[in-house]
Amino acid sequence: MERYEEEGVLARRDQIQNLANELKKRTFVARSEDGLVKVRALGTGEIIGLELDPRIYRTPNADELAATIVRTIQKAASGAARAHLKGLEEITGGASGSFQDLLKNANELADKLFKEADDLRR
Repeated sequence: MERYEEEGVLARRDQIQNLANELKKRTFVARSEDGLVKVRALGTGEIIGLELDPRIYRTPNADELAATIVRTIQKAASGAARAHLKGLEEITGGASGSFQDLLKNANELADKLFKEADDLRR
């Protein structure tokens, strides 16, 4: 791998790490279709909040409530996943296979660096 290619791979790796760090801090909010359930999730997919509007108890149905909560959690997690994909597309230029190429190049670079480190130890 040429030196400029290594620098490009390293720059993209840094961009991906920055994206991951940024998205860890972001909060994604989803509401149920009826607006009675609200879920907050971090960019990691971790659920950090669940709010139930008191009106939800007017017609109690445990199965329906459980299904609504699950669907709303999925919407919040999906928002986080879409943000990750959008960020990766921006970093890789949105070209088909670019992310796979980036991972392959990063692995090749890591192998090369480990080999060079081993050679220096000898």
